[in-house]
Amino acid sequence: HTALHVAAEEIRRRADGGLLRLVMQASRLLTKQNEWSERNLVEHWVRHLAANSQGHTMSTVIVSPAGVAQFGPLNAAEAQQWLHDLMRAWVEGMRRPLPLKIEFARPVLVTLPGPQVPEPDSDAWREWAASDVLARSIAECYDANWNQAQRREAVYERRAFPTLESLRAGDELLRWVVQLYGPLFFAIRRKEDK
Repeated sequence: HTALHVAAEEIRRRADGGLLRLVMQASRLLTKQNEWSERNLVEHWVRHLAANSQGHTMSTVIVSPAGVAQFGPLNAAEAQQWLHDLMRAWVEGMRRPLPLKIEFARPVLVTLPGPQVPEPDSDAWREWAASDVLARSIAECYDANWNQAQRREAVYERRAFPTLESLRAGDELLRWVVQLYGPLFFAIRRKEDK
């Protein structure tokens, strides 16, 4: 039994004996720029982590009018760690505002200098954190998605992080993005690379 509800009619048995969660989704999985919409995949990712963290070898396939997203089976320990990271972020977010929105996931993660995330506080991490390409990417995302008057979250955002500099202070934004959205970002793209 997983920590999150997964409807029984969504579960199938794969040929190798593992489980397959097959979901039909009406909302678009792709943005207008034909990129994966992490916002529309997060719920499926968390359910995928929950099932795999319990030792179920489960794949998830989400079918929408705009495309098909797939998450492969995960090692239970890895899935447990990622769920733990999500819960730790939730607890921390209940204590104080976090410099984080899902809209920052792609702009931050596409600027990584290679296929591996640099170790935090390493020279490679500091070089990436100081790079012009990352700074531009975050600034563009900030201008488009942060502290927008018409959005419900604007008051919270303006009060907690009134400037781009306050949002980027101490690399906390980068650390949260890598830890929370990196696994989803890379999992959805693994199928594309094969």
